Amino acid sequence: MPFTIIIKSFPTPGQEQTQTKDVGGLTLRIGRGTANELQLEDRSIQLTRAVIQEVLTAHFFMTQPHYLKWMLKLKDVEMRT
Repeated sequence: MPFTIIIKSFPTPGQEQTQTKDVGGLTLRIGRGTANELQLEDRSIQLTRAVIQEVLTAHFFMTQPHYLKWMLKLKDVEMRT
């Protein structure tokens, strides 16, 4: 499952800029290291802070029918940045 990274910045009050980056594969690494798909600039963050990996989604869809409904609800959740 590919990942889509959405980067929002606010250069001035009331102005929003959005960039997107598609990352293929089943793994998304986050941190400040150059081997990460999502690289953060903050020097206080570890070289690799988090790894998100796609595991058994098809299995969940088949054995847990409510899983898809739950995921669709999550897409509408606003995250604070």
